[in-house]
Amino acid sequence: MKVSIIIPVYNVEKYISRCLNSVINQTMTEGVECIIIDDCTPDNSMDIIEQILKDYNGGIQFQIIHNKNNRGIAAVRNMGLLQAKGDYISYIDSDDYCEPNMIEEMYMLAIQKNADMVISDYYVHTSHQVSYIHQFVPNTWEECFRANLSDRLKGFLWNKLIKRELYFTNNIFYKNGVNYGEDFLISLQLFYYAQKIVHIPQAFLHYMQDNLGSYSRAISRHSLENIRECEKYLYSFLEEKKILSRFSDEIDMIRLRNLIQLLFRSSGKLQFEWMEPYRDLKIKVVIKNKDLLPSLYWRIAVIFALMGMLPIYNGMRNIWRILRPEQAKLTPLFNS
Repeated sequence: MKVSIIIPVYNVEKYISRCLNSVINQTMTEGVECIIIDDCTPDNSMDIIEQILKDYNGGIQFQIIHNKNNRGIAAVRNMGLLQAKGDYISYIDSDDYCEPNMIEEMYMLAIQKNADMVISDYYVHTSHQVSYIHQFVPNTWEECFRANLSDRLKGFLWNKLIKRELYFTNNIFYKNGVNYGEDFLISLQLFYYAQKIVHIPQAFLHYMQDNLGSYSRAISRHSLENIRECEKYLYSFLEEKKILSRFSDEIDMIRLRNLIQLLFRSSGKLQFEWMEPYRDLKIKVVIKNKDLLPSLYWRIAVIFALMGMLPIYNGMRNIWRILRPEQAKLTPLFNS
C-alpha cells in the first residue's frame, strides 16, 4: 500500500459529502486506502458516507470503523494510524476537502526525494474570503524545528504527507484525551525526528473555518486544560533532548500565546491558578511578540497581568465584553 488517508468523522453531515467526494476523485487511486472512523457521530454523517460508497467502484480501498463509544479526536487518529498500511500517511478532517491531484503530487515528490515529510501550501476559507497560505520550509533541521515551534511552519497534519515509518520508529502517537492542540504535540516530535522535509509550492487542502462545532473552534474548559498539558509536554520533551535553552525565544512565545488564551477565558480562583506558572514571563516578551497581540489595548492589559495587577486586566476585559456583547456570548468564562 502506498498511501493511507485517515478521516475521523463526528457531527459533520453538512460537510462530509464534499470531503469524501474530494477523496474519491483523486487522480491517484492505485495503492491508496481510506480509513473512515465513526466516533459515534450523533447525526447522519455515516448514512451519507455509506450512500456515497455504495455506488463507488474505483481503485481506492475504503474501510469504515465504528467506535462503540465516543473517544475524541486524538484516540481516533491513533486508531487510524495503527490500522494504516500505507508507506505514507495523510490525515484529512471531515469538514475540509482537497484538490483531486493532492495525493498524486505529494506522493510522487515523497518518492522522488525519499522524504520523511512533504509539506504543501493550503487554502483557508472564512465566511468572507479564501486565502492562499504559503509555507516556507528552511533548508536545515534546526531552522525547520524552530519554524514549527514559532508557528511559521504550521503543525497541522492535513497539509502534510508523512512516512509511516517516522511514526512507528520513534513511537510517535497522539496522547489520548488531548483533543485540543493535539497536532502541536505530534508535529513537535515529527519535526524533531524527520531527516528529510520537502516543500511542494502548491495548495491542495481547503481548510474550512465555518464549522463552529469543530474541535479547533469549540473551546471548552477541557480545551484549556489541554493547552497546559501540551506546554508541560513541550518542556519535558525539549529537556529530554537537551535543547531547551536552544529554543528559549520560541518557548517564551508559546507560553505567552497560552497565557493569552488562559487569562482571557478564566476568572476567579481558576484565573489566579492559571496565571501563577507564567509570573516569570518578562514584559519584553509581550513587546517582542506583537503579532500575538496586535492590539495595543490587549498588550497593555496582559502587561498589567504580568505585573500582578489582574484586577486591571479584568477591568479592561469587562469593558471589551460590554462593547462586544455578541463576541462575549461566544467566549464563556471558566471558574474553579
